Amino acid sequence: MADEANRAAFMEIQGRMIELTAKLKQVQNQMRNKEGEKKRAFLTLEEIRPLPEDANTYKSIEPKSVLVSEQEQKLKDSESAIALLQTSKEYIEKQLGEVETNLRELLNQDPAAPWLCSWQLRAGLVAICISFVFNTNCAIAARQLMRSSTGQDHIRRNLLDNGLGLTPPMGWNSWNHFNCHIEEKLIKETADSMVSTGLAALGYEYINLDDCWAEQNRDSEENLVAKSSAFPSGIKALADYVHSKGLKLGIYSDAGTLTCSKEMPGSLGHEEQDAHTFASWGIDYLKYDNCHSTGTSPKERYPVMSKALLNSSRPIFFSLCEWGVEDPATWAASVGNSWRTTGDISDNWDSMTSRADQNDIWASYAGPGGWNDPDMLEVGNGGMTLEEYRAHFSIWALAKAPLLIGCDIRSMDDATLSLLSNKEVIAVNQDKLGAQGKQVTSGTDLQVWAGPLSDNRVALVLWNRSPSKATVTAHWSDIGLKPATVVEARDLWEHSTGPSVQRNALCRSRVPCLQNFEMNRVALRSVIGGLRSGRIWNRYISPAAARNVESAEFQWRRMMSTESASGEKEEKESEVKKVEDSMVVSNYWGIMRPKITKEDGTEWPWNCFRPWETYRADTSIDLSKHHVPKNFQDRVAFRAVKFLRFLSDLYFKERHGCHAMMLETVAGVPGMVGGMVLHLRSLRRFERSGGWIKALLEEAENERMHLMTVGELVKPVWHERLLVLAAQGVFFNAFFVFYLLSPKIAHRFTGYLEEEAVVSYTDYLKAIEDGKIENVPAPAIAIDYWRLPKDARLLDVITVIRADEAHHRDVNHFASDIQFQGKELREAPAPIGYH
Repeated sequence: MADEANRAAFMEIQGRMIELTAKLKQVQNQMRNKEGEKKRAFLTLEEIRPLPEDANTYKSIEPKSVLVSEQEQKLKDSESAIALLQTSKEYIEKQLGEVETNLRELLNQDPAAPWLCSWQLRAGLVAICISFVFNTNCAIAARQLMRSSTGQDHIRRNLLDNGLGLTPPMGWNSWNHFNCHIEEKLIKETADSMVSTGLAALGYEYINLDDCWAEQNRDSEENLVAKSSAFPSGIKALADYVHSKGLKLGIYSDAGTLTCSKEMPGSLGHEEQDAHTFASWGIDYLKYDNCHSTGTSPKERYPVMSKALLNSSRPIFFSLCEWGVEDPATWAASVGNSWRTTGDISDNWDSMTSRADQNDIWASYAGPGGWNDPDMLEVGNGGMTLEEYRAHFSIWALAKAPLLIGCDIRSMDDATLSLLSNKEVIAVNQDKLGAQGKQVTSGTDLQVWAGPLSDNRVALVLWNRSPSKATVTAHWSDIGLKPATVVEARDLWEHSTGPSVQRNALCRSRVPCLQNFEMNRVALRSVIGGLRSGRIWNRYISPAAARNVESAEFQWRRMMSTESASGEKEEKESEVKKVEDSMVVSNYWGIMRPKITKEDGTEWPWNCFRPWETYRADTSIDLSKHHVPKNFQDRVAFRAVKFLRFLSDLYFKERHGCHAMMLETVAGVPGMVGGMVLHLRSLRRFERSGGWIKALLEEAENERMHLMTVGELVKPVWHERLLVLAAQGVFFNAFFVFYLLSPKIAHRFTGYLEEEAVVSYTDYLKAIEDGKIENVPAPAIAIDYWRLPKDARLLDVITVIRADEAHHRDVNHFASDIQFQGKELREAPAPIGYH
């Protein structure tokens, strides 16, 4: 029996160490990101310059005073976030130290104990020790080892043991619409409406009072007292009425001396007394705010009320409203059933989207018994459009957020009721698996969010957050599906189902639409957005192609099928004829590309890149940054680049076009070599690259587009082409060997090379401005690739190329810094998505 107890204790410690290690790794990554934001804000403040005379050359920039204010706020926010993250880091490290001590004590009891004899458990112990130095791959391996030795996953979140919150709570809260203006009649009518509208039958069960329900002072025995003018019958009678409707009553208090309104007392110092009062009244839910705290940490104040509620003899859902100040997702699972990850929401688009983004950071911490809370719903309060409210409700459902209605349900319109009553969207929120969906692509306003559901299904959100119509693309790889997976689409807002591998729809501005996919025992629920699978279709599609999209989908399914086409020849020929006007080519292998059009309706002329690969360069990037050589390796890389610059200047002198052509020939090599080496290493080691393969290959492709553009301008003759060939051959082989020997010096070398590129293109621009080089019209390929104005000139092209080179400079110096710190590239997120 003692051996079994020791085995169980060991596994619990093992799981706790892995959990804490993963949390610490996440906090460290967040701190690095915030340090980067702080540094960028500081540098921007130092370098802000007025607009150039030709403002059309640049992106639209706000007035200087606005920029300064904005950057100062970013700097302040970053410093605050870093301080909070440092506190979290210290707390986690303290916990890790305590767990390590417990492990040592356990092992010292009997180092040769039979419960530690299986090789699986010994290997698991090794994995713990490695993961303790923050190797997350070993942490994952340890989890697998535990499962192999016990048959189940022992990773625990140390949940609050009150048996509540197995799915996110649903109900209503008074604050968003009524603020402090609440009274008994309103609450009873709301409970009546919850039943009469059918919302109660859908799972909306909590009727929650927020702030201002109590008198400003406690009674002679220090008990909270309901405000007599608003609740003459008392809270106990109100709870009885709500319970008689088959609903539950929630109440509000604060982990401070006063509540946030300052109109009633908080519960700080009265936790046991107030918890027993709430239980005696029949309260089912407590929202616990964070105002007037006397400066003590929420980590000290909230557990006191949590323990008091557990001792109150009544199960009460405990909702921490700590506003995400000390990252409650990392510690509140053992304290409450939900925890606010954000500040208060407001009834507008920007507030709603920012709360969704902030909450998304903590997705991995949510699950049955404990939920991330981005604040209550604003649906129906009038500050957003119906489409925006639909997006709001859909994202909250996918994120497994509490669905607490915040409008006046007594007088809501039919559209609001219909939105809140969508059974299929609610089912996503209440799914028994309890896995929070999260954003799986980033970098633009066209976003893909996804998360697993029970019964082998996947929830998918396609979110157009831009102010205009757009088509959002979801790739199977983004959501964990194999490329050949066949699915069936169901629109959860239209409640319609149809077999399809690909579904095409144009997303209007901020308009959600819902689809569900299911076939071959794989289901995909698309919660919002105009859906495209992204397998072979494009973000831009001509009207003709759009009309024939269904037949194109049929063709694609046929190509993926292994069944006989016998008896379907006529049908196939008919379908081919329908789409042939919108296809550029069709052959025996079924590889087809729709005609692609620009936004103005003209045909897309380029095969080397597609419209969705175009972008606007960040011309506001700091061009003056320079990495000062700090060690011998830095000086070697710096001197090597300066030597190459000397040779280049000696040969080309003032021929800036030819100089740029040779520069781009060389600059396209490092990203390709680095991406290739990392790709091979990833295959060899069976490990992820952290996005660096894609980032480096994006850089190489961008440099190639620079060369294509410069080639259009320079029109090189045969001997110049021969020089390009020779330079490329020599540099590729030399850099390849260089990268194999020392990637960190290779990236530093490339960073310095890009610094010189910025200087070269600055000289090029000066020559144009001085009239030494004619400011000719920009090549068509450059106008389309960088989304330049139709009347763009050479000056505009060189400006955006120079901005690209500055970005490549920063990426390579960043990569070198990572490796000089003794880490691998995959340990830091790659800067994907600039191009």
